[in-house]
Amino acid sequence: EDRIDLMIEAKQQTADQVVGATSERWLTELSNTELRELLALSATAVVPSINSLNNVFTVVAVPMYFVSGIFFPVSSLPDWMEPIVWALPLTASAHLMRGLVLGGLDMTHLYAFLALVGMVVAFGLLATFLMRRRLIT
Repeated sequence: EDRIDLMIEAKQQTADQVVGATSERWLTELSNTELRELLALSATAVVPSINSLNNVFTVVAVPMYFVSGIFFPVSSLPDWMEPIVWALPLTASAHLMRGLVLGGLDMTHLYAFLALVGMVVAFGLLATFLMRRRLIT
């Protein structure tokens, strides 16, 4: 029970930070754990119950794993699908991590990094908007 209480308290602190923020500067000061919680908070803001998160995972996350370039190259996908796949956060993450681990960084890795930063900002703003709307209504 203590562990659950600590988790609930941490989630409440994150929610207070997001909803109570007077500016968006807080977004740049988040740790990796807080960023992960922010994405979870975004999902929490739109689902009616915790069981609904399973649907989100099945419909969004599982297909993203298969097309993101983790298991096979993105270039092996149909041409029409590549731009869609590059818009997914996991594709940019996989590309960036592959470059960091294997070496040979180039400009595409910088673009992947900038895309990830943009997605963090976008999801952070989306989470803020959705949680404010959910808490007000």
